[in-house]
Formats: sequence, C-alpha cells, structure tokens
Amino acid sequence: MKGRIFVREDHPITKTHVEPHDLGGYPIASLISPGWNDKFSYASELLTEMGIEHSIGFRSEMVSAILDVVKHTDMYLPHSNLLPVEQFPGLRAVDVTIDGQPQMKSIHAHMHVRNRNNPLVKWLTELIQQGLKSQGDKI
Repeated sequence: MKGRIFVREDHPITKTHVEPHDLGGYPIASLISPGWNDKFSYASELLTEMGIEHSIGFRSEMVSAILDVVKHTDMYLPHSNLLPVEQFPGLRAVDVTIDGQPQMKSIHAHMHVRNRNNPLVKWLTELIQQGLKSQGDKI
C-alpha cells in the first residue's frame, strides 16, 4: 500500500509527488478509524515530528463527508493508493515521498489458527489479495 494524499482538481499543489514540507499551510482532512485514531491524526503526528506547521481542518468517520470537504477546499486527505480516486470526479491523487522514497505500508490479515486450512477462509484471503493488488496497481 502506497501513501498518497487526495486533493481537489484545482488545488494549489500541482506536483504529482510531494514531500511533507510541501503540505505546510494546508489543513488536513482526517479520517477517523474508531478504536484506532479517535483522539489523534497519524499525519498530524508525523508532521509535528518533522517540525512542519500544520492544522487539522476537519475530522470525520464518514469518508463521503471528508471527500466532499476536500473537493471544495484546499484541505487534503492523507490516505493510500487503495482509495479508488477514479470514482470521485473532481479529486486527484498525489503520491507522498519522504527523502525521495515512496511511503509504503504492508497489509496483514489475522485469523484463528484453526481456520488456516479452511477452504472458505483460503478463498476469501485470495479474493481480498486480488482486490487489493488490482486497486494498488492502478495509477
């Protein structure tokens, strides 16, 4: 999974790849994943560690609300290449690099050991892997 930000088509950021310092001054539209980042923004913490001035302009658990805000403001949504930007006209994806390196994260699945040979679980795991690979291979 590759780190990206999503911005509106006519956003002042025009590069196809940005470094964190390029994001200074633009507010973050932060997705809340209940039980994980209820009280913080991962992107905000990263920018704070790097000494980059920033603000969180909007937070929500609803992706549709965040995408609507991003589409009409200069905010950006930190996300990944798994968000199907082609389904959201008016938005574009911008890859994020740190020190010239793309930001990659791995995805893991966990299941009970008793299901490791279960044909249904194996089939579902393969189906999920194919879907993630298919979406990740899109530009």
